Amino acid sequence: MRIRSERSSSDGCSRPVAPAPFCGEALHVALGVYVPRIQSEEVACRAAALLPDNGRAVDLCTGVGAVGAHLMAVVPTAAVIGIDVDVRAAANARRNGVAVAVADLAEPVRCHEGVDVVTAVAPYVPTGELQLLSADVQRYEPRLALDGGADGLDLSPGGSSLPPVDSFAPAVRC
Repeated sequence: MRIRSERSSSDGCSRPVAPAPFCGEALHVALGVYVPRIQSEEVACRAAALLPDNGRAVDLCTGVGAVGAHLMAVVPTAAVIGIDVDVRAAANARRNGVAVAVADLAEPVRCHEGVDVVTAVAPYVPTGELQLLSADVQRYEPRLALDGGADGLDLSPGGSSLPPVDSFAPAVRC
């Protein structure tokens, strides 16, 4: 199936697309699955810069495997696994060449040798603002991939979130 890729500047997606561009590559994105946003490219590039040869990376909330696929392209000797709770997203990640496990993020990631890089583009839209998303996002993308709880972070009281890009870190480009 070939669907034209079109993106708007506001949210990165004007309607479901396949293939979708990400870090210069075309990724398969099926209808009903979260479309990777351009903002996630910065996360992917930073993670690739940190991932050593023969390193190990876990991409939480992998979705279609955009970050994982980029890590594999940039560091082909690395072991990369994506984890997502959505079986449709996991199927897309596999189609994009990413090994993926369908799992709840509350389950611990067990690795006796440690992990060099962990990435996550987790749901971040506050529940009360979901209705403000464009109609096509509301219609075609799963709420599970968008709803970040009451504050958009769904953190425990006193919890912290580290943004993927901070003002002190140098920019890394694909």
